[in-house]
Amino acid sequence: MSTAARQATNHEGGGALLPPSLQTSGEKSLFPADFAGIDDLVEACWAAVKDGLNLRGYSSRQEKIHLALHETLVNAWQHGNHRRPDLPIIFRWRFADDLTFEVLDAGQGFSCQTRAEPFTLDRLTSENGRGLAIIRFCSDNVCWERDGSHVIITFAHPLACTPQVVVTPSLLDL
Repeated sequence: MSTAARQATNHEGGGALLPPSLQTSGEKSLFPADFAGIDDLVEACWAAVKDGLNLRGYSSRQEKIHLALHETLVNAWQHGNHRRPDLPIIFRWRFADDLTFEVLDAGQGFSCQTRAEPFTLDRLTSENGRGLAIIRFCSDNVCWERDGSHVIITFAHPLACTPQVVVTPSLLDL
């Protein structure tokens, strides 16, 4: 981890003596010092869940999960904490029937119900304005608590998303 990033605590659930890939939950308190440090912190969070994704059958969804994680952590640091290195970002994850991420920042929140069109010409060239749409696109469910300073993102297990094919005997087979 670079000097631009500082990871304060790392609480891993599901058995602290288990290897990371077998842990079912965990929490990290993050203090990114600058924009360069946010990439290190995203990768630290990603490393905490990546092996578990492969082990639990999420490998086909890794790119979307990683992108949603990245956008959520950047938003928490940039918009929630206003880039202040003294304010924490809390990252939690839990594997159950699905995968759930939670990201909490120390900010005042925002109007998370706003659904402005993120892909208009002026927004495509803007520095901001597409993160929430990307998070919604990549995940199966997103909800905000604490007026937007706590986001909960759920990814259904890939097998739960697979259409079930039902084979019924045809009249010719009877």
